[in-house]
Amino acid sequence: MSANIGEVKARKLRLEASGIEIDDYIRKIRKQLFGLHADERESAGIPPNWSKIGKLSSKFTKRVPGLDILSGPFSSDPPKQRTIRRANPSTEAASAASTSQKAQKTQVNELNQLDFKKQVNETTKRVRQIHTLLEQVGLVNLFEFVVNPASFSETVENVFYLSFLIRDGKAFIDDASGQPMLAACDPPDQEAYQSGLVKKQIVFDLDMNLWTEIIKTYDIKESIIPSRAA
Repeated sequence: MSANIGEVKARKLRLEASGIEIDDYIRKIRKQLFGLHADERESAGIPPNWSKIGKLSSKFTKRVPGLDILSGPFSSDPPKQRTIRRANPSTEAASAASTSQKAQKTQVNELNQLDFKKQVNETTKRVRQIHTLLEQVGLVNLFEFVVNPASFSETVENVFYLSFLIRDGKAFIDDASGQPMLAACDPPDQEAYQSGLVKKQIVFDLDMNLWTEIIKTYDIKESIIPSRAA
């Protein structure tokens, strides 16, 4: 059992503290998603540029991302209005066409904003559910908590939602025992940071082969986090 765990960790798992500041990392990601004026664009409900993040990340992985694990709204542009030129167009017809085009553009923008808010609300809801569950479970092996043996995509989503708890200091990972142990905790206050506490970036490189090996190594039969499959 120990040999198998060591093999998984040595060959394919990269779970380490890199010294990257979480706040700085998040600021740079938001800059790529929303541009220079990230706060203003996000407050205005402008959808993030997920395609740009995808192009940047594709340089560092050979795996093809599955559509079922992508998270984030897809932007859609309003349909282009074809203008039919006539010899003597009336003022009323031109005004009606302009009004219709503006109405379509406004409707598309409203739909994009609603979709973006829906995604944010759904993410917040899932993060809270996982936090409540982690408090109930107590100290637990990271893999046994996040891995859904019946769904790779939901496993990836679980890691995504858990990352918010780690970022906000509401959960921590301790590998002093040789195993990545996870538990809920109270967020550190400013005094703790002044005393030397430092946030660190955790890299969790997970693909389907490693997902399968983890399931076999830890003999995971059921998912601790309830499945979200309809």
